[in-house]
Amino acid sequence: MGFFIIKAERQSMEEVFGCAPMHFGQPLSMNWNKIYGITTFELG
Repeated sequence: MGFFIIKAERQSMEEVFGCAPMHFGQPLSMNWNKIYGITTFELG
């Protein structure tokens, strides 16, 4: 389990919606070490 999942569980938070990959089929063959991005979900 990830750090943030553990923190959320300690605060009695629960999942209300899930996220899914935005593609189908085989995983993309990319050099993931050269890709940087930031994604956020509001917890509000």
